[in-house]
Amino acid sequence: MWHDNETSVDLLGFDQLVDTATFLVQSEELLPLTVGVFGDWGSGKSSLMRMVHERLKSDEEYVTVSFSPWQHEDYDDVKAALMAAVMTTLRDRRDLFDKLNENVFEGARGLWVRLAKRVDWFRTIGFAAKGLGAVAALSSGNPLGAGLAVGSVDDLRHMVRPDQLEKAFERVEDEKLLEDPAVEVTVTGQNRESIDQSIGEFRRDFEALLERLEVKALVVFIDDLDRCLPANILDTVEAVRLFLAVPKTAFVIGADERIVRHAIATRYPELPGQAVNIGRDYLEKIIQVPIRIPPMTPSEAETYLNLLGCSLYVKDEGE
Repeated sequence: MWHDNETSVDLLGFDQLVDTATFLVQSEELLPLTVGVFGDWGSGKSSLMRMVHERLKSDEEYVTVSFSPWQHEDYDDVKAALMAAVMTTLRDRRDLFDKLNENVFEGARGLWVRLAKRVDWFRTIGFAAKGLGAVAALSSGNPLGAGLAVGSVDDLRHMVRPDQLEKAFERVEDEKLLEDPAVEVTVTGQNRESIDQSIGEFRRDFEALLERLEVKALVVFIDDLDRCLPANILDTVEAVRLFLAVPKTAFVIGADERIVRHAIATRYPELPGQAVNIGRDYLEKIIQVPIRIPPMTPSEAETYLNLLGCSLYVKDEGE
């Protein structure tokens, strides 16, 4: 038996699909862009995305991020986790900051810190929302709320006290982004801002940061979306559209589109007497270019298994 992990070795003839996806995310005139890699479970979506990722990683002018919302849905706010993954990747790409002149460098550093503080704020709100749901479940006699309530009541208590909100930012001040202890960036009136204001400010700061870093594109690969609960599927795609889809960004989302449509239908049920397909229409607004992996024919499946067998005995020329 073989493992079910993704691979960067193309035994399925994905080269044309990989070429297409790579061309799309590298086309500056199309950005911001969201590409959907659609297929059944086990069709090779993760492998196709990994092949595109490997191509882009070789170009230092592209920033690539890999994110699996499925790995975060049990203990974190998925929207905040996605934004945090992007900010962490930018922090780790020190080469992008090192080549900036001093004035641009200071501006980019300040923007990163301000964005990281906002992510912490959004995460605090997410914990608070989970806390409210857990407490409500517990108060109604549902024992499933107990585990969440115990860990989240304290988060909720801090959330509702504006004077305590700054504590959520203390971690960010300790980040050694550019090893300068004099970093001092404040988010004026953060505890009094509405959600709409915060979203707008985040988008503006995020766009300004990418402009200062002079990257060709930031490409985010979101995999395993179809393994998430419906609410987290929608939270992930909404995070892309509301917060991160700014110029110089591209998103490659791998999923079974039937499951995504079902998730949409759970939140937006069909209107009685209306011949509309909300799941299809919503998904088309989120995904600009779909790339669909066709199911293998019996002969293709046989060829693939033969190639897997051969790979056990044939070594690369360099070995």
